[in-house]
Amino acid sequence: MQKARLIKSPTKFMAQYFCNGRRMYPLSGLIGFKWKTYSGRYEETAPYDAAWQYIAEHKVPVVWVLRNTLDIIVSDTMHYEQSHDPTVTSFAMTVARNVSKGGSLQLTLAEKLNTMEDAKGKIRRKLKDMGVSHHISAYEMLFHDNAAS
Repeated sequence: MQKARLIKSPTKFMAQYFCNGRRMYPLSGLIGFKWKTYSGRYEETAPYDAAWQYIAEHKVPVVWVLRNTLDIIVSDTMHYEQSHDPTVTSFAMTVARNVSKGGSLQLTLAEKLNTMEDAKGKIRRKLKDMGVSHHISAYEMLFHDNAAS
């Protein structure tokens, strides 16, 4: 989230990326990037609204690949644990606890899941409201016809 906030003009950053991609790969019919919108939260800001508007106006197609929210939390936790000890192969997750660590409130698993699902809803509305040409898929769809399976 902090890195996204450091980009002063996401629109300029994105336009420059596309220009550089066309210059570096002139024969490629596809130039893209992975846009992680503030991790598990989504915050609406004027600079990023301008970037969404740029995408809509320039008819940049968006493929949004969703991932099971619980899988994201487990994966993030494993990466965090391994960043402190690379030999970690398993971990214990606390499921339902609100604890103050250094003055900050820790979310329960249910609260974290709900926060992340709310973020997905905000992004869905943003894509629709801004008129962005998009397709939504899911990692699970790569393996099954039904994402719920």
